[in-house]
Amino acid sequence: MSVAGVLHGCLRPTFSVWRTNIGRERLASCVASMTRLPEVTQPPPLLLLKHAIPSRQPNLLTQIRGLRSGPMGWGGGRAGVRTAAVTQEVVEDSEEAEKQLTKEVIQCVNQQIQTGEYGRLFAVVFLQGKQHLVTTGDLVVNQGFFPPNIGDELRLEKVLMVGSRDFSLYGRPLLRPGLVHVEATVVEKTLSHCRIYFRYTRRKNSRKSKFNRETHTVLRITRVEVMRLVGEVPEVEGTEGKIF
Repeated sequence: MSVAGVLHGCLRPTFSVWRTNIGRERLASCVASMTRLPEVTQPPPLLLLKHAIPSRQPNLLTQIRGLRSGPMGWGGGRAGVRTAAVTQEVVEDSEEAEKQLTKEVIQCVNQQIQTGEYGRLFAVVFLQGKQHLVTTGDLVVNQGFFPPNIGDELRLEKVLMVGSRDFSLYGRPLLRPGLVHVEATVVEKTLSHCRIYFRYTRRKNSRKSKFNRETHTVLRITRVEVMRLVGEVPEVEGTEGKIF
């Protein structure tokens, strides 16, 4: 846009007084103010030096190079690789401490077993292919054929775990025979509800129905007790005069 256009836009309201002396004076003062150049002052040398030297602050590319996990930098050099400080730590042998801790725990458990202060016990037993979590007074329903009759007393030998409020003993997978006695009594032998198996073949006029009732045996848990101390090896009898 030309200077005349700018002046025309700036002085449009005073267009009627251009031909007068007052209008000429205003026009001359406006042109003088627009064409006047700003005074250029020489900045101090330190300021010029500050603007001439670019800043050395690390940019995003330099920061990312330090995060590379490879041995070489992006440019093929090793300038961007940061090596972590190697610290050495002396690891003490804790085998003796673990043995001492195990011995103290076994002593506490044996003390509760001797005094009978362990409270109510629970056990996990393996019976007829299934695991049952039982305690004294529970009823266990055994599905399928089971030979014992009503009134028979049983001892469940396959004990996977026994526990109380303060400790738990786990087998690998079974506990040692004789450590825990879980006894039960057969209270009922009955049949399950009737199950209907229906088979239908379309366009063959074939319909077959089969009814089945499975045998159920109900056991009541009468006793869960720890018989020996933990870590105690039972005495073996009847080995006199035998060479192993």
